[in-house]
Amino acid sequence: MNLDFFNRDRQNSISNFKSDFISSFLKELDEFLKNNKSKPLFEDGLYQIDRFEGDTEVFAVALNFETGKMVDIPKSMIPMEASNCYVLRVENGSFSIDYDETRKYVKNI
Repeated sequence: MNLDFFNRDRQNSISNFKSDFISSFLKELDEFLKNNKSKPLFEDGLYQIDRFEGDTEVFAVALNFETGKMVDIPKSMIPMEASNCYVLRVENGSFSIDYDETRKYVKNI
């Protein structure tokens, strides 16, 4: 019979560490989500798409008209037909193309 108490204790220790780490991480993540639930990812307003970037163009780089700051917007969040120079309107975290503002913006270029 092969009794390897040291190896078993080591395995239990590693297993307990992983379990404690995961529990701690999940508690911290839950707290973060509770505290940040009311904060929108993107402020309501107008954003003009400057360009698409990423290995497979996974996000749009857009100008927030109100703040003047450039932000990265995941491409999955914006309408498929959106392209460079389009103006997006954000309301309650939802993106839509504002065709009137897009025409105004393109006219002024």
